Amino acid sequence: MFTVGVKFCGNCNPQVNTVALLQKIKEILPEAKFVSWEKEAKDALLILNGCPVGCALRPDFKGPTVVVAGHSVDRKSVKTDDLLFYVNEKIKKK
Repeated sequence: MFTVGVKFCGNCNPQVNTVALLQKIKEILPEAKFVSWEKEAKDALLILNGCPVGCALRPDFKGPTVVVAGHSVDRKSVKTDDLLFYVNEKIKKK
């Protein structure tokens, strides 16, 4: 099992439902434990921004980080239907 810290933006202009996205990620990654980004013990960091602005500040974390900003994953634009797939792949690789 590995631990993923999760940080959300303020969701002021969401194009993506980040709460629903996280729930789907949890369903397809049962081997991962998802915790608040503020927890010190984590293997990776997932930052979920509801729009392309990506305003959620990046905390000082030295490990692997996956950033969703609207319909992009780590600055790569993806189709809405493929968002879950790309996030899943990125987390598994990290």
